[in-house]
Amino acid sequence: MNRKKELAHVWLERLAGAVLIALMSVTLFDVLGRYFLNNPLHGGHVIVQILVAALIFLGLPLLVRDNEFIKVELIDRQMSARTRRNRDRLVAVAIFLFLASLAAQLVWQSIYFAENGEYFESVRIPVSWVAVFASVMTTVAAGFSLRRCVSVWRTTVERE
Repeated sequence: MNRKKELAHVWLERLAGAVLIALMSVTLFDVLGRYFLNNPLHGGHVIVQILVAALIFLGLPLLVRDNEFIKVELIDRQMSARTRRNRDRLVAVAIFLFLASLAAQLVWQSIYFAENGEYFESVRIPVSWVAVFASVMTTVAAGFSLRRCVSVWRTTVERE
Protein backbone atom coordinates (compact mmCIF):
# COMPACT_ATOMS: atom_id res chain seq x y z
CA MET A 1 0.00 0.00 0.00
CA ASN A 2 2.80 2.41 0.87
CA ARG A 3 4.47 1.67 -2.48
CA LYS A 4 1.28 2.70 -4.32
CA LYS A 5 1.15 5.97 -2.37
CA GLU A 6 4.76 6.76 -3.21
CA LEU A 7 4.18 5.91 -6.86
CA ALA A 8 1.14 8.20 -6.98
CA HIS A 9 3.19 10.95 -5.34
CA VAL A 10 5.99 10.55 -7.89
CA TRP A 11 3.51 10.66 -10.79
CA LEU A 12 1.82 13.77 -9.40
CA GLU A 13 5.24 15.44 -9.18
CA ARG A 14 6.16 14.38 -12.71
CA LEU A 15 2.85 15.53 -14.12
CA ALA A 16 3.23 18.89 -12.37
CA GLY A 17 6.73 19.18 -13.83
CA ALA A 18 5.45 18.38 -17.31
CA VAL A 19 2.70 20.99 -16.96
CA LEU A 20 5.29 23.54 -15.82
CA ILE A 21 7.45 22.80 -18.86
CA ALA A 22 4.40 23.08 -21.13
CA LEU A 23 3.50 26.38 -19.48
CA MET A 24 6.97 27.78 -20.05
CA SER A 25 7.01 26.54 -23.64
CA VAL A 26 3.63 28.04 -24.52
CA THR A 27 4.67 31.34 -22.94
CA LEU A 28 7.97 31.32 -24.83
CA PHE A 29 6.36 30.60 -28.22
CA ASP A 30 3.61 33.14 -27.60
CA VAL A 31 6.10 35.88 -26.71
CA LEU A 32 8.47 35.03 -29.58
CA GLY A 33 5.61 34.92 -32.05
CA ARG A 34 4.11 38.15 -30.75
CA TYR A 35 7.25 40.27 -30.75
CA PHE A 36 9.38 38.81 -33.53
CA LEU A 37 6.87 37.43 -36.04
CA ASN A 38 3.94 39.70 -35.20
CA ASN A 39 1.86 36.53 -34.96
CA PRO A 40 1.09 35.37 -31.40
CA LEU A 41 0.21 31.78 -30.57
CA HIS A 42 -3.50 31.30 -31.29
CA GLY A 43 -5.25 30.99 -27.90
CA GLY A 44 -1.94 31.32 -26.07
CA HIS A 45 -3.39 33.45 -23.29
CA VAL A 46 -6.18 30.95 -22.60
CA ILE A 47 -3.81 27.99 -22.79
CA VAL A 48 -1.56 29.68 -20.22
CA GLN A 49 -4.55 30.22 -17.94
CA ILE A 50 -5.54 26.56 -18.22
CA LEU A 51 -1.98 25.38 -17.55
CA VAL A 52 -1.63 27.66 -14.53
CA ALA A 53 -4.87 26.27 -13.11
CA ALA A 54 -3.63 22.73 -13.76
CA LEU A 55 -0.31 23.47 -12.07
CA ILE A 56 -1.97 24.98 -9.00
CA PHE A 57 -4.41 22.12 -8.58
CA LEU A 58 -1.72 19.49 -9.22
CA GLY A 59 0.42 21.08 -6.53
CA LEU A 60 -2.37 21.23 -3.98
CA PRO A 61 -2.42 17.49 -3.11
CA LEU A 62 1.39 17.48 -2.97
CA LEU A 63 1.40 20.45 -0.61
CA VAL A 64 -1.24 18.93 1.66
CA ARG A 65 0.29 15.45 1.67
CA ASP A 66 3.70 16.73 2.73
CA ASN A 67 2.23 19.34 5.13
CA GLU A 68 4.20 22.08 3.40
CA PHE A 69 2.02 24.98 4.43
CA ILE A 70 3.54 28.32 5.38
CA LYS A 71 3.95 28.31 9.14
CA VAL A 72 4.80 31.25 11.36
CA GLU A 73 6.15 30.10 14.70
CA LEU A 74 6.58 33.46 16.42
CA ILE A 75 4.76 32.52 19.62
CA ASP A 76 5.33 28.76 19.71
CA ARG A 77 7.95 29.08 22.44
CA GLN A 78 5.51 30.89 24.70
CA MET A 79 2.81 28.25 24.21
CA SER A 80 2.55 25.14 26.33
CA ALA A 81 2.82 21.74 24.64
CA ARG A 82 -0.87 21.14 25.27
CA THR A 83 -1.83 24.47 23.65
CA ARG A 84 0.33 23.67 20.61
CA ARG A 85 -1.33 20.25 20.27
CA ASN A 86 -4.79 21.81 20.49
CA ARG A 87 -3.79 24.41 17.91
CA ASP A 88 -2.49 21.67 15.60
CA ARG A 89 -5.78 19.79 15.98
CA LEU A 90 -7.80 22.90 15.21
CA VAL A 91 -5.67 23.79 12.19
CA ALA A 92 -5.88 20.23 10.80
CA VAL A 93 -9.67 20.23 11.10
CA ALA A 94 -9.95 23.74 9.60
CA ILE A 95 -7.80 22.77 6.61
CA PHE A 96 -9.86 19.64 6.00
CA LEU A 97 -13.16 21.51 6.24
CA PHE A 98 -11.92 24.22 3.89
CA LEU A 99 -10.66 21.72 1.29
CA ALA A 100 -13.82 19.61 1.51
CA SER A 101 -16.05 22.66 1.02
CA LEU A 102 -13.85 23.89 -1.86
CA ALA A 103 -14.04 20.45 -3.51
CA ALA A 104 -17.84 20.45 -3.17
CA GLN A 105 -18.06 23.93 -4.67
CA LEU A 106 -15.84 22.89 -7.58
CA VAL A 107 -18.06 19.86 -8.22
CA TRP A 108 -21.09 22.17 -8.42
CA GLN A 109 -19.19 24.51 -10.75
CA SER A 110 -18.23 21.55 -12.95
CA ILE A 111 -21.87 20.53 -13.22
CA TYR A 112 -22.91 24.10 -13.99
CA PHE A 113 -20.31 24.50 -16.73
CA ALA A 114 -21.14 21.12 -18.25
CA GLU A 115 -24.89 21.79 -18.27
CA ASN A 116 -24.45 25.20 -19.90
CA GLY A 117 -21.91 23.96 -22.43
CA GLU A 118 -19.43 26.72 -21.60
CA TYR A 119 -16.06 26.60 -23.31
CA PHE A 120 -12.98 28.71 -23.79
CA GLU A 121 -13.77 30.70 -26.93
CA SER A 122 -10.42 30.79 -28.69
CA VAL A 123 -9.43 27.14 -28.18
CA ARG A 124 -12.87 25.48 -27.93
CA ILE A 125 -11.96 23.54 -24.78
CA PRO A 126 -14.89 22.97 -22.40
CA VAL A 127 -14.53 24.91 -19.14
CA SER A 128 -16.03 21.92 -17.34
CA TRP A 129 -12.90 19.87 -18.07
CA VAL A 130 -10.76 22.29 -16.10
CA ALA A 131 -13.35 22.48 -13.32
CA VAL A 132 -13.59 18.67 -13.09
CA PHE A 133 -9.80 18.40 -12.93
CA ALA A 134 -9.70 21.04 -10.19
CA SER A 135 -12.44 19.28 -8.23
CA VAL A 136 -10.72 15.90 -8.48
CA MET A 137 -7.37 17.29 -7.34
CA THR A 138 -9.02 19.22 -4.50
CA THR A 139 -10.85 16.06 -3.42
CA VAL A 140 -7.54 14.18 -3.38
CA ALA A 141 -6.04 17.00 -1.29
CA ALA A 142 -9.03 16.84 1.09
CA GLY A 143 -8.43 13.08 1.44
CA PHE A 144 -4.79 13.70 2.33
CA SER A 145 -5.93 16.38 4.75
CA LEU A 146 -8.41 14.03 6.40
CA ARG A 147 -5.68 11.44 6.82
CA ARG A 148 -3.45 14.08 8.40
CA CYS A 149 -6.30 15.25 10.62
CA VAL A 150 -6.86 11.70 11.91
CA SER A 151 -3.15 11.17 12.52
CA VAL A 152 -2.84 14.49 14.40
CA TRP A 153 -5.77 13.60 16.64
CA ARG A 154 -4.50 10.05 17.13
CA THR A 155 -0.93 11.03 18.06
CA THR A 156 -2.01 13.86 20.33
CA VAL A 157 -4.54 11.65 22.14
CA GLU A 158 -1.85 8.98 22.66
CA ARG A 159 0.50 11.59 24.20
CA GLU A 160 -2.08 12.83 26.71
